[in-house]
Amino acid sequence: MEILPQDQKYWKHITDILETRAHKFGFHRFDTPLILSREVVEKIPSLDPAVSVDSLSRVKTSSEMDDALDMFLQADGTASLINSYYNHYQTEDALKSAKLYQIGFGFKNNSHLPNYFFNAELIGDDQPTSDALLILFTWQILNNLNLDKDFSIELNSVGCAECHPKIIKQLENHYFENKDGLCPNCQSLEKKNILNAIYCNSSECNEIKNSAPQIVDLLCKNCIDHLKQLFEYLDELEVPYNLDTHLFRNSACATRTVFDITSPENYIIGRGARHDNLIEKFGSHNMPAIGLELLLEPLVQVIKNNQTKINGKTTDIYIIQLGTHARRKALSLTASLISKGHNVSCALHKDSLSNYLKEAESVGARIALIIGQKEAMNNSAIFRDIEQCSQETIDMTDLDQYITRKLAQDY
Repeated sequence: MEILPQDQKYWKHITDILETRAHKFGFHRFDTPLILSREVVEKIPSLDPAVSVDSLSRVKTSSEMDDALDMFLQADGTASLINSYYNHYQTEDALKSAKLYQIGFGFKNNSHLPNYFFNAELIGDDQPTSDALLILFTWQILNNLNLDKDFSIELNSVGCAECHPKIIKQLENHYFENKDGLCPNCQSLEKKNILNAIYCNSSECNEIKNSAPQIVDLLCKNCIDHLKQLFEYLDELEVPYNLDTHLFRNSACATRTVFDITSPENYIIGRGARHDNLIEKFGSHNMPAIGLELLLEPLVQVIKNNQTKINGKTTDIYIIQLGTHARRKALSLTASLISKGHNVSCALHKDSLSNYLKEAESVGARIALIIGQKEAMNNSAIFRDIEQCSQETIDMTDLDQYITRKLAQDY
């Protein structure tokens, strides 16, 4: 597609908000290749259920245009970002946790017209706190774009490696038994592809979908507990969401949390999904992850009359949690400080204190707030001045005063 001069301000407005919000949440930009091998695209599914290897645009040589190479133009950012992460975030015996994002474009349905996207991956933690953080991140983007009244977050769980195959089997049976009630296009689907009808918006297919088994009733106990904890975190963060018991991802790589960003007319501008078993497809190591994709062209169309000025600061505050109770406290504190306009990064993955402090320095943080089990119980935090290498334990009621004083000195 062409981005006309008169539309450039809208694109800049959106990308400024995306990058500013990503930096505030501690994500780092990672630009990746546009061309991918068949091996990569077959390992990593798109977050868009309509995208398959057969729908991707193949790369042709300039000298022999009739002979296609076994290379493809990416459809969205998931495959390239996960592939590049695996290649560059390895140590000798493990993978590093990471919060990565990219703004790029891809090609779908054998089209040579680009689709622009924002893609983010939170890698290294399998707890619902990370799910809540990414959904909070998504909601604050909608809020900054003044779209929080126009779109909602539809949320569900698709189960784990244990219960996901059973869910697929039950849904396949339901759709196949009711195949005659599907729309004409979906009636032509073979049984192995019958679940593609889930993504059809025709009235016939929606009726079959609404009568399908509710996925939450088919989850194992661990997945139910994961979903309940996620609800608790989102309620505590006051992030609005809707439980859509029929929301599904027909992919073996999708695990547990999935969400769509939709309008009342079921117009989707973004998707998210946890994929805890995806990275191990590249080798012997694995890391749990949850990802988000936003479609930029639809966003431009929706917000042409909506402009907001955003400044882009570096990270000011790095929050470190040490323990289960501290994790919840750190998540709430992150949301609170971000809402006050601070640039915050929160370390939710498990690591040593020394490594946390090194990462705080690497992202340019001026302050590290350390919350352990004792601090979580006492409503306190260890306030560390990174530049002066000094620290003291303070009560949470005095936190704003300490932060204001420190940041005023630096500016």
